[in-house]
Amino acid sequence: MVPKHGVPFCGIVTKGFGPHGVKEVVAGTHAVIRGMLQANRLLRLNHVEAVVGTGGYAGASVVLAAGLRRMPVVLHEPNAVAGKANRWLSLFAGRVSLGFQEGAALLPSHKCVVTGVAVRTPAVPDRAEARLRCGLSEERPTLLVVGGSQGAVALNESTMAALDGIERMGFQVLHQTGPKHFEGRSRAEMARRPWYRAVPYIEDMTAAYVAADVAVCRAGASTVAEVALYGLPTIFVPFPHAADDHQRANAGIYERAGAARMLEQAELSSEALCAQVATLAQPGQRDAMRQRLKAFARPNAADDVARLALALAGHDQGGLLSSEAERVLS
Repeated sequence: MVPKHGVPFCGIVTKGFGPHGVKEVVAGTHAVIRGMLQANRLLRLNHVEAVVGTGGYAGASVVLAAGLRRMPVVLHEPNAVAGKANRWLSLFAGRVSLGFQEGAALLPSHKCVVTGVAVRTPAVPDRAEARLRCGLSEERPTLLVVGGSQGAVALNESTMAALDGIERMGFQVLHQTGPKHFEGRSRAEMARRPWYRAVPYIEDMTAAYVAADVAVCRAGASTVAEVALYGLPTIFVPFPHAADDHQRANAGIYERAGAARMLEQAELSSEALCAQVATLAQPGQRDAMRQRLKAFARPNAADDVARLALALAGHDQGGLLSSEAERVLS
């Protein structure tokens, strides 16, 4: 996906460790070492001055190679609970950029700066254009259901089971099912219900966010940052098997502030989903939630992460981050 946006891309060998059997650990360690050797060569050939790592096994080899070369490293930890890779890699970092202040709890806090989550901020269409792009009516309020790029079986099944109730509330639905789950019932429901639109994958998420009035989605770091950026009232259904339960932690911060609702997957049903959507069916309720979401919106996050990297590389940034950024002190 990266090259089609005009960004040069170099890949390296990498592998997750998976279950901690001996064979998996040996294979994972071998892949990380190979990746480090490849990354070291790429850093040298491309005259890299600084590295930004975003956690996970995919970036570990590059950060380790940069650390061994004594290069400036910025880690970006977008979740409220720092991942295991970033906890370890923080030893090599000069700065750690946080999505949530709570993320500093498991990291060296003297290195931490709260920037928010770096997300894309493309040109935003107006509502009428957004709905046209998404193939939606301008007359009905819109419920957006997104279970991640691959879809989510639990969200798909509960959404389709709840369609009668959603229809009674007057919503139309834009539903990203994931490519594996698009055929079958979602197609049948589209044939029966002209106000229900299912797609395997939404390329233009900006238009989807702008077109929607309410969203039902997982609570990964990018998603929670994006709904705040677009001021979209949301019902989060955290993925219950996320590492360190970070999705529940992300959603819980918003819920406690009254900026979102949270529904546990174990409690997810068509009735429970309809009840949650009904709480946001009134425009006044949605307006109140939009106001609270403003406190979490960080439109300058990507710029602030870049400024941290440039400053570590010796390019004077005048010590200026955006007014949203906040240093975490020990």
